[in-house]
Amino acid sequence: LMSENVLAVKPLAPQYPAKISGLKAGNIQETSFTLTWDPVPGVEKYFIFLNGVTYTSTTEATATVVNRKVNRVYEVQVVASVGGKIVQDLQIADVLTVKTLDKQVTAPVFTATPKESSVVLTWDATGITKTWIYMGTSADDLKPTYSTAGGSYTVSGLEANTTYYFKLYHNIGGKVVTSEQILEITT
Repeated sequence: LMSENVLAVKPLAPQYPAKISGLKAGNIQETSFTLTWDPVPGVEKYFIFLNGVTYTSTTEATATVVNRKVNRVYEVQVVASVGGKIVQDLQIADVLTVKTLDKQVTAPVFTATPKESSVVLTWDATGITKTWIYMGTSADDLKPTYSTAGGSYTVSGLEANTTYYFKLYHNIGGKVVTSEQILEITT
């Protein structure tokens, strides 16, 4: 029974969560990462914020963040939009901290050309500021022997008909890197 003072009954507006839930980052790379969260029924758009600044919007419960800086920390927030208005306060939105990967540096492959009493080692020296040559007569007992700033080095004074093992370490962008490559060479 309705009271004489009630003119109309409005249905309640849909209830939206105070925060997006389930916010996660995946596929984190040097300059990108993917975000996912639990979808909210009735939401028209989700706005993605990076470090408090609008990055993009999407209608799906996922977004790929691209063109970011290497080895950086980003504070990510996602808020919902209904009826053209953001229905959540950024101040109460969960903050997900994502760090992009450091630049992956790989050591170049190297080759060796044996001579009677020497071995010429060569490699692509692009981006390399220094190379350390480890050498030994056993793959398990390599010792630092020489260093160079170039893309080749001739190891001389070796005994003829002797097997030597070589491994290189490189300074690339301030990082010392090596491959698992160990060359076995007989003079």
